[in-house]
Amino acid sequence: LDLHQDGTNFPHMAIIVPLQSTPTTDAPSLGAVVLRINAQRALMPFVNLWPVPTETAETLVVRREGDEVLYLNTLLQSGSATDLTRVPISRTDLPAVRAALGSSGTIASVDRHGVPVVAAFMPIADSPWALVASTAQAELYGPLRERAAITIVIVVLLLAAGAAGIGF
Repeated sequence: LDLHQDGTNFPHMAIIVPLQSTPTTDAPSLGAVVLRINAQRALMPFVNLWPVPTETAETLVVRREGDEVLYLNTLLQSGSATDLTRVPISRTDLPAVRAALGSSGTIASVDRHGVPVVAAFMPIADSPWALVASTAQAELYGPLRERAAITIVIVVLLLAAGAAGIGF
Protein backbone atom coordinates (compact mmCIF):
# COMPACT_ATOMS: atom_id res chain seq x y z
CA LEU A 1 0.00 0.00 0.00
CA ASP A 2 1.13 3.53 -0.65
CA LEU A 3 2.04 5.83 2.21
CA HIS A 4 -0.96 6.63 4.35
CA GLN A 5 -2.05 7.65 7.82
CA ASP A 6 -5.09 5.87 9.24
CA GLY A 7 -5.59 7.00 12.80
CA THR A 8 -2.06 6.15 13.88
CA ASN A 9 0.33 8.88 14.86
CA PHE A 10 2.86 8.11 12.12
CA PRO A 11 2.70 7.71 8.34
CA HIS A 12 3.29 4.16 7.22
CA MET A 13 3.40 1.84 4.27
CA ALA A 14 2.10 -1.69 4.22
CA ILE A 15 3.00 -4.87 2.40
CA ILE A 16 0.20 -7.42 2.17
CA VAL A 17 1.14 -11.02 1.37
CA PRO A 18 -1.73 -13.49 0.79
CA LEU A 19 -1.47 -16.95 2.35
CA GLN A 20 -2.60 -19.83 0.13
CA SER A 21 -2.72 -23.57 0.76
CA THR A 22 -1.77 -24.37 -2.85
CA PRO A 23 0.36 -22.42 -5.30
CA THR A 24 -2.46 -22.15 -7.85
CA THR A 25 -4.10 -18.79 -8.35
CA ASP A 26 -7.60 -20.33 -8.31
CA ALA A 27 -7.37 -21.44 -4.69
CA PRO A 28 -8.96 -19.12 -2.13
CA SER A 29 -6.62 -17.31 0.23
CA LEU A 30 -6.42 -18.58 3.80
CA GLY A 31 -5.54 -15.13 5.06
CA ALA A 32 -2.84 -12.56 4.70
CA VAL A 33 0.25 -11.27 6.44
CA VAL A 34 0.28 -7.49 6.76
CA LEU A 35 3.62 -5.84 7.38
CA ARG A 36 3.36 -2.21 8.49
CA ILE A 37 6.44 -0.09 7.97
CA ASN A 38 6.95 3.15 9.89
CA ALA A 39 7.96 5.52 7.09
CA GLN A 40 9.60 8.00 9.46
CA ARG A 41 12.07 5.36 10.60
CA ALA A 42 12.41 3.25 7.46
CA LEU A 43 12.27 5.83 4.67
CA MET A 44 13.16 9.29 5.97
CA PRO A 45 16.79 8.52 6.97
CA PHE A 46 17.46 7.46 3.36
CA VAL A 47 15.70 10.50 1.91
CA ASN A 48 17.73 12.87 4.12
CA LEU A 49 21.05 11.11 3.50
CA TRP A 50 23.44 13.26 1.48
CA PRO A 51 26.88 11.99 0.37
CA VAL A 52 28.82 15.14 1.32
CA PRO A 53 28.48 17.73 4.08
CA THR A 54 26.10 20.45 2.92
CA GLU A 55 24.02 23.30 4.29
CA THR A 56 21.42 23.70 1.55
CA ALA A 57 21.13 20.39 -0.31
CA GLU A 58 17.90 18.48 0.11
CA THR A 59 16.17 15.47 -1.32
CA LEU A 60 12.42 15.72 -1.78
CA VAL A 61 9.83 13.05 -2.48
CA VAL A 62 6.76 14.48 -4.22
CA ARG A 63 3.64 13.34 -6.04
CA ARG A 64 0.75 14.86 -7.92
CA GLU A 65 -2.63 15.00 -6.20
CA GLY A 66 -5.21 16.62 -8.46
CA ASP A 67 -4.14 20.18 -9.25
CA GLU A 68 -1.42 20.21 -6.59
CA VAL A 69 1.96 18.68 -5.88
CA LEU A 70 2.32 17.11 -2.44
CA TYR A 71 5.69 17.08 -0.64
CA LEU A 72 6.08 13.81 1.27
CA ASN A 73 9.00 15.11 3.34
CA THR A 74 6.81 17.30 5.55
CA LEU A 75 4.58 14.34 6.38
CA LEU A 76 7.56 12.14 7.22
CA GLN A 77 9.30 14.77 9.34
CA SER A 78 6.29 15.95 11.32
CA GLY A 79 4.23 12.75 11.32
CA SER A 80 1.10 14.83 10.78
CA ALA A 81 -1.02 14.95 7.65
CA THR A 82 -2.04 18.50 8.59
CA ASP A 83 1.51 19.74 7.97
CA LEU A 84 1.67 18.70 4.32
CA THR A 85 3.26 21.15 1.92
CA ARG A 86 1.36 21.58 -1.32
CA VAL A 87 2.03 23.76 -4.35
CA PRO A 88 -0.17 24.30 -7.41
CA ILE A 89 0.60 22.18 -10.48
CA SER A 90 0.71 25.43 -12.51
CA ARG A 91 4.10 26.32 -10.95
CA THR A 92 6.08 24.54 -13.66
CA ASP A 93 9.16 26.59 -12.78
CA LEU A 94 9.60 24.34 -9.70
CA PRO A 95 11.61 21.13 -10.15
CA ALA A 96 9.14 19.29 -7.87
CA VAL A 97 6.24 20.12 -10.18
CA ARG A 98 8.17 18.97 -13.25
CA ALA A 99 9.04 15.72 -11.47
CA ALA A 100 5.43 15.17 -10.38
CA LEU A 101 4.34 15.66 -14.00
CA GLY A 102 6.61 12.75 -15.02
CA SER A 103 9.62 14.64 -16.40
CA SER A 104 13.21 13.90 -15.53
CA GLY A 105 16.38 15.92 -15.95
CA THR A 106 18.62 18.55 -14.41
CA ILE A 107 17.81 22.26 -14.37
CA ALA A 108 18.82 25.56 -12.79
CA SER A 109 15.63 26.93 -11.27
CA VAL A 110 14.15 28.11 -7.97
CA ASP A 111 12.80 25.99 -5.13
CA ARG A 112 9.47 26.47 -3.35
CA HIS A 113 11.07 29.17 -1.16
CA GLY A 114 12.30 31.17 -4.17
CA VAL A 115 15.99 30.27 -3.66
CA PRO A 116 17.96 29.69 -6.89
CA VAL A 117 18.93 25.99 -7.04
CA VAL A 118 20.38 23.37 -9.33
CA ALA A 119 18.06 20.37 -9.22
CA ALA A 120 17.96 16.85 -10.62
CA PHE A 121 14.61 15.07 -10.69
CA MET A 122 13.02 11.87 -11.90
CA PRO A 123 9.93 9.71 -11.30
CA ILE A 124 10.27 6.72 -8.97
CA ALA A 125 9.49 3.57 -10.97
CA ASP A 126 6.22 1.76 -10.25
CA SER A 127 4.96 4.44 -7.85
CA PRO A 128 3.13 7.76 -7.99
CA TRP A 129 6.11 9.45 -6.34
CA ALA A 130 9.04 11.37 -7.83
CA LEU A 131 12.45 12.26 -6.39
CA VAL A 132 14.03 15.73 -6.49
CA ALA A 133 17.59 16.45 -5.32
CA SER A 134 18.59 20.11 -5.18
CA THR A 135 21.38 22.36 -3.92
CA ALA A 136 21.43 26.14 -3.68
CA GLN A 137 23.40 27.71 -6.52
CA ALA A 138 25.28 29.91 -4.02
CA GLU A 139 26.64 26.84 -2.21
CA LEU A 140 27.34 24.96 -5.42
CA TYR A 141 29.08 27.74 -7.34
CA GLY A 142 30.57 29.67 -4.38
CA PRO A 143 33.91 27.79 -4.26
CA LEU A 144 34.22 27.99 -8.05
CA ARG A 145 33.72 31.78 -8.03
CA GLU A 146 36.25 32.14 -5.20
CA ARG A 147 38.89 30.16 -7.10
CA ALA A 148 38.17 32.10 -10.29
CA ALA A 149 38.70 35.39 -8.45
CA ILE A 150 41.99 34.15 -6.96
CA THR A 151 43.13 32.96 -10.41
CA ILE A 152 42.34 36.35 -11.95
CA VAL A 153 44.29 38.17 -9.23
CA ILE A 154 47.32 35.88 -9.71
CA VAL A 155 47.24 36.31 -13.51
CA VAL A 156 47.03 40.12 -13.17
CA LEU A 157 49.94 40.12 -10.71
CA LEU A 158 52.02 37.92 -13.02
CA LEU A 159 51.25 40.18 -15.99
CA ALA A 160 52.19 43.26 -13.92
CA ALA A 161 55.43 41.60 -12.78
CA GLY A 162 56.23 40.61 -16.39
CA ALA A 163 55.56 44.14 -17.62
CA ALA A 164 57.70 45.58 -14.82
CA GLY A 165 60.50 43.13 -15.70
CA ILE A 166 60.37 44.13 -19.36
CA GLY A 167 60.33 47.80 -18.36
CA PHE A 168 63.53 47.45 -16.37
